[in-house]
Amino acid sequence: MHIGATGFLGVEVTSQDASGSGAEGGGTIAGGGQDSTGATIEGVLSGSPAAQAGLAAGDVIDSVGGHTVSSPTDLGSVIEQYHPGDKASITWTNESGQTSTSTVVFANGPAD
Repeated sequence: MHIGATGFLGVEVTSQDASGSGAEGGGTIAGGGQDSTGATIEGVLSGSPAAQAGLAAGDVIDSVGGHTVSSPTDLGSVIEQYHPGDKASITWTNESGQTSTSTVVFANGPAD
């Protein structure tokens, strides 16, 4: 059970549904991605925890808080466990194949 606000990372990922069309997520996550593992970032909100950590479009999130992220759906499930102000280590791979790790402090997300 999750009580209270969910932590906000500030990344946007896309989903490829069965028809192959993309569905964009409005802030934290939304499913799918171009890689078979991880969550490929389509955009990063300026000033967000993700931007402060150095994440950028094209990066692939591999883990959050020690939990492996094998899809954007996994990313959403992991982020739902955090509240604003919580800290977690995030590991990602950039488009050049370089892996980076940083600690993020989740923020309050925008109102839906």
